[in-house]
Amino acid sequence: MELLQGPLIVTKFFGPTNYRGSRIKAIHKRGSDETQSITLSWDHSLDGMENAKAAALALLQSWPYREHHQMILVACGFDHDHYYFIASTAPMSPA
Repeated sequence: MELLQGPLIVTKFFGPTNYRGSRIKAIHKRGSDETQSITLSWDHSLDGMENAKAAALALLQSWPYREHHQMILVACGFDHDHYYFIASTAPMSPA
């Protein structure tokens, strides 16, 4: 079985505080000393997965090396705490 490979983006929900509304953060640990992230305000018109996807896409758009590698999201997974997205330079092909 051949698996797609690419950067992993983890998203995390932050509930509201006395000072800020709900937020969603997308994070990619590029190296031991380099982590890229972006935080968006929660869009109440979207569900949890769609908010996580919007954050992951925003992180892809903010990557400094995107001009050399056009990335798209090709897979999503989740557990109780987070959504996980795989980015790749090629779309998934039908099996």
